[in-house]
Amino acid sequence: MKKISDFLSKNWRLDYVFLFGLVLVHFVANFIWLKIDTLPPHWDASNHLMNSLYYFQLLSQFFHSGDISFLKQFLGISFYYPPFVYWLVIPWYVLFGKSDDIASLSNIIFIFILIFSTYGIGKKIWGRKIGLLSALLISTFPIILTQCKEFQLDFPLTAMVTLSFYLLLRTENFKNLKFSILFGIASGFGMLTKWTFAGFLIVPTILIMAQSIYELFKTQKEKRDWRILLNFGLSILIFFFVAGPWYFHNLADLKIRFGLISQSGIFEGDPPINSWPSFVWYFWALINYYFYLIGLIPLIFGLIFLIKKESIKKNWLLVISVVASYLIFTFFRNKDVRYITPILPFLIILATYWIKYLPKKIEFIPVIYFIFLAIFFFWSVNFGFKFIPVKKAITLDQQNIIIYAQYGYFIGNPVRQDWPNKQILKDMVNETKINFPNKIPVWLNMYYIDNARLNKENFKYYILGEGYPIQIGYPFNQNLISDSDYFLVKSSDQGKINEIINEQIALTKLKFNYQKINQYICPDGDFVNLFRVIK
Repeated sequence: MKKISDFLSKNWRLDYVFLFGLVLVHFVANFIWLKIDTLPPHWDASNHLMNSLYYFQLLSQFFHSGDISFLKQFLGISFYYPPFVYWLVIPWYVLFGKSDDIASLSNIIFIFILIFSTYGIGKKIWGRKIGLLSALLISTFPIILTQCKEFQLDFPLTAMVTLSFYLLLRTENFKNLKFSILFGIASGFGMLTKWTFAGFLIVPTILIMAQSIYELFKTQKEKRDWRILLNFGLSILIFFFVAGPWYFHNLADLKIRFGLISQSGIFEGDPPINSWPSFVWYFWALINYYFYLIGLIPLIFGLIFLIKKESIKKNWLLVISVVASYLIFTFFRNKDVRYITPILPFLIILATYWIKYLPKKIEFIPVIYFIFLAIFFFWSVNFGFKFIPVKKAITLDQQNIIIYAQYGYFIGNPVRQDWPNKQILKDMVNETKINFPNKIPVWLNMYYIDNARLNKENFKYYILGEGYPIQIGYPFNQNLISDSDYFLVKSSDQGKINEIINEQIALTKLKFNYQKINQYICPDGDFVNLFRVIK
């Protein structure tokens, strides 16, 4: 073991060979996983995919026509979610075609950033060994393995927070001009990834700046290096230059949407802020979705070793960043497991650093455990072990603590299921050519269908991608069936629809009939019926 350690210490370039290899392994695994899995994108992923297509179509119009007026819309296409992730996927669409799989594969950019940034933080604070172990673990934890296979924002956000934190460390309390500039750029694009970026970086940035100012005025007046203030000011200026235009352009819409976030939390049953359930909500999320019990044990050791003076001195910014981010997000009424994913790289480093304090003779034991854990997580979540229940958590007795579960956030092993979404739309297009040849668009009402794999959002995504002349309605919009051209309903909801039709006929005194076009079998065992409205 000592010979191996000595060899690695002399050949530091092998670190980058390992890290590049790790990125490649994840790309291949994601490619295979996406080829096997046939599930349609769920609600949020569909919305993000639609936004990416809007940007792609806008740029396509600009390049084909040369009309600069198209670019005036560039900042306003996505007025709620920042557009950085949508911009990055456009070259992938150009090179490989538009699809949800291609969009998900583009996450390799953020896998690369996350792995190398986590390595950089670990190496900067504790040395190469901790950097390598942390990079290995962060890329194989279940919540990361699953989020990087979907086109959402929280995984890219995690990568950008980790990169910005690493660059913040490299500024050397803003003494280094190059890294101060890079920190400003990375932070700007972090804010353009998702607005919650600020919740993870604002406290460590303020603390580093406060420390810098303290050290500045602690030195003799003639020896003070005022470039620290200039470098910090330049970072802030670059940050606003990168992120400012989009936020200023969409400020009014953001204010309205942010006001609705709390209402969304109430609607979803999230605990009220300033309550104990709100305070511990993310604590249980970290245990039961991020670490599980088998991954939590190393973190417990890391927290115990914080009693050492050197340990807390080196880890203070990581610890404060985790605590501050946790507290900030407990005060948001709307909660979701994935919202605090960006603190995971910090926690991973806190779960690995303590092996530096072990005697050389036993240091290999936790190292082997970390490597085993990474390989076990990687294969289990990506492709599954037959001896572990699928989509069923292994819990500790009757407690809520999960020892292990073969899934991460929302998804797990690839699933081959034939959902009828695309076929329904194709049948509508064919029917429209016959019955509504001169009507564009036709109107489809979807009644009481809100399945993760069959819903309004992924229907709209497919319609946009294929260019179908179809508009979507939903029961929450109180759309009259008589105003629609088609309506879609599950067999289990058909009784409700019959009541609604009778009520609408009585209310509007409009006479209309409807004809079943087709019935589709869903993998969940239900049937979906497509009807054409006859007026």
